[in-house]
Amino acid sequence: DGIGEKPSLIDLPNEILTKIISYLDIPSRLKLRVNKRLDQLELTVMNHTMNIFLNISDSQFAVYYSHSVQKKCSDIRQLSSTLKRLAENTIVRNVHIMGMTHDHTHLLSSLQHFHAYRL
Repeated sequence: DGIGEKPSLIDLPNEILTKIISYLDIPSRLKLRVNKRLDQLELTVMNHTMNIFLNISDSQFAVYYSHSVQKKCSDIRQLSSTLKRLAENTIVRNVHIMGMTHDHTHLLSSLQHFHAYRL
């Protein structure tokens, strides 16, 4: 019973898991949402990012961090949901929006949830 079994990541105490989470990039942190415990722990660890770039077009929605693609969304609702989720524990210096039209103005309400130096 348990002798010789290797512990899994999920067996680690919360304090160690939150330390590990603090080193993960944002896409990896978003993947933690599949496990309820990891999801709740992830929300307790703040993300600090300098800039978020949103590239919005009729066919593609992407969130960039420091000009590298980090999260692509299939539709505008998914982008809005992703932004709201990131806003729960992310501090940003700047948010840059490219390609926004009048049809996308509802995204601004998602951006208002961010902890930010300047939006």
